[in-house]
Amino acid sequence: MKFGKVDVLINNVGKGLKSWFNLIDYKDWTSTINTNLTSVFLCSKEATNLMIKKKVKGHIITVSSLAGLFNFPGYSGYCCSKHAVTSFNRSIRWESIRYGIKVSTIHPYKVDTEFFDSYEKRPSRAQMLSPKDVANLLVAIAERNNFKVIFVRIINLFKRIYYFFRYMVS
Repeated sequence: MKFGKVDVLINNVGKGLKSWFNLIDYKDWTSTINTNLTSVFLCSKEATNLMIKKKVKGHIITVSSLAGLFNFPGYSGYCCSKHAVTSFNRSIRWESIRYGIKVSTIHPYKVDTEFFDSYEKRPSRAQMLSPKDVANLLVAIAERNNFKVIFVRIINLFKRIYYFFRYMVS
């Protein structure tokens, strides 16, 4: 199957790795890095080359995680992979700007997906974003020109969910 051009790439992948670093099996480590980081590299590279070839001023949007900004005990492998994704996107933002290609990263916290299914105590749904919320945010970013990095934080207050977006240009 051939496509004419790529306007927007959304990198949205996440493989959790919950373990103290000294107990992580090398196979689990490489699987997490390959899933969370290497896939973003490969897809971003291919999309960028297609955008350059077709002279498309496109947009690469990557869903990272709050773990790409902060560290959490027992999640060193996951945090490492998401920090690397965040750093990678900051770098390619500078490299891609000369082609008119925008690069944005979002860092959602606790999205209601199967990611938490293996947890002994699954977080309350009231504390989580829905996948639809994240999808709506991705569409909004793709439609705008001035997004750089967006932090998404969810707060449960009187059973109402408030979204707080803080913008930061890195």
